[in-house]
Amino acid sequence: MAGMLIAVLLNQAAHGAFAFKPFEKGLQLAVFPLLLWVFLILSSDKLRILQWSWVIGALLCSIALIWTTYGVTDRPGGIITNPFILFSNLTLLMGCMALLSIGWNTRDEFAPIAIKVAACALSLVASYMSGTRGSWIAVPVFILIAVSLKQSMHDRRKIVISIVSMLLLAVAMASLPYTKTRIELAYSEAAHYAEQPKAETSIGIRLQLWQASWNMFRENPVFGVGTAQYEETLRRLARDRVITPQAGSQLHSHNEFLHFMATLGTPGALAMLALYLVPGLWFKKFLRSADSQQRIAAGMGLATSLAFLAFGLTETMFYSNLCSDFYIISVAALSALIINRQDELEKTAKSSLSSELIHEK
Repeated sequence: MAGMLIAVLLNQAAHGAFAFKPFEKGLQLAVFPLLLWVFLILSSDKLRILQWSWVIGALLCSIALIWTTYGVTDRPGGIITNPFILFSNLTLLMGCMALLSIGWNTRDEFAPIAIKVAACALSLVASYMSGTRGSWIAVPVFILIAVSLKQSMHDRRKIVISIVSMLLLAVAMASLPYTKTRIELAYSEAAHYAEQPKAETSIGIRLQLWQASWNMFRENPVFGVGTAQYEETLRRLARDRVITPQAGSQLHSHNEFLHFMATLGTPGALAMLALYLVPGLWFKKFLRSADSQQRIAAGMGLATSLAFLAFGLTETMFYSNLCSDFYIISVAALSALIINRQDELEKTAKSSLSSELIHEK
């Protein structure tokens, strides 16, 4: 979590230009240990109450998305003071986390289960209506994690169910008019870019930014051009007609890795990898835990890390404070739940062993 802070420090030391603003993101992520310490004070039962923040969040954000996009031909740039695409991404993720948290319910808890299913279903509808293609990339990830959490199921059966589920979902999505239109538009814009590299379409602008960001990294592979210099470099490229004016007016690369590779060089790329993979690998360790509390928390944590990784292919998630806050709070809370639950299980095991020894004596 401190990787971004270190990358910014190395960049500014290398360029000899120090400014506080680029440190904001790194400092925000580096607060993680403090958040983890706070959450570790709570028991696993109290930490599980946080599941309702994701459920309620999915419901309210889905309603806001549906309300904003219903009957509208052009997507808005923002929603409730937040970037539209990021808002849509997090809404779908919260819906998935709501569904995964059903593993903490018993079969007779009909009302909570129904609310969670409704939250997930509504988030899928909202994602469809938003037309955010980058969000849809993460759906197969959610399916794989949900199936993997079924402990009683054989691995081969899990693979078959995952493949069938993804195929059925793909067919269902492809048959819906708006999804079909959005996918066809993506193919059309990509083909147009191949013929005209300076096309100012959604795909065309992204591809221009990706190429420009890659070139920045190639020219400055060690420390990057710097966070403060990125926008000016884009404007300069637009003035030199390397990219179009619209592409030159963007604030980030619309790709997580390329943006931080361009701005912070190799340390930035390593920081992003650590941000995704270290929590992801930590959660993966507990996916096969015999304890359902740990297993479900691990699934939700892994879904968060991999979803951000998937979303980051087409959007710069950590450019927004909203996403940074969501990520570190979710990872810290779910990590604390797993750790505290492990302590509780060990104490219970020791207590049972002591009781058995006393009984034998």
